[in-house]
Amino acid sequence: MANGRTILIIEDEAPAIFSISKALELSGYHVLQAFSAQEGARLALENHPDLIITDLVMPASSGMDVLKDLRRDIWGKNAKVIVFTNLSGDEHKANANKYQVDKYLIKTDTSLKDLTECVSQLLSDNDAKQP
Repeated sequence: MANGRTILIIEDEAPAIFSISKALELSGYHVLQAFSAQEGARLALENHPDLIITDLVMPASSGMDVLKDLRRDIWGKNAKVIVFTNLSGDEHKANANKYQVDKYLIKTDTSLKDLTECVSQLLSDNDAKQP
């Protein structure tokens, strides 16, 4: 199924993080949760999850700050990241893409099933690159 893969979700809204977590857990993934950008960056750099799903809009610091912190780290330079946000403007996508995000998904346009399929696709693409 999901081969024990770990997904980190960085999201400040409890209903969103819980529903995303449940969908991923039902697909066989191990899920870590962070309710702030600072906590998310710390958990990512400590645990090296297989994939990170982050919102951009959060209090104190943003998902963009997480991306900056990740890409400065040796492990984090190549970490797989899905931005999952309500910011749909081209300028937001362009800013996120500066940090080589793997996918930029708009919450209102993406079902939990679609998000789970995207996670599965990104991780299976990663498996295909392994010798």
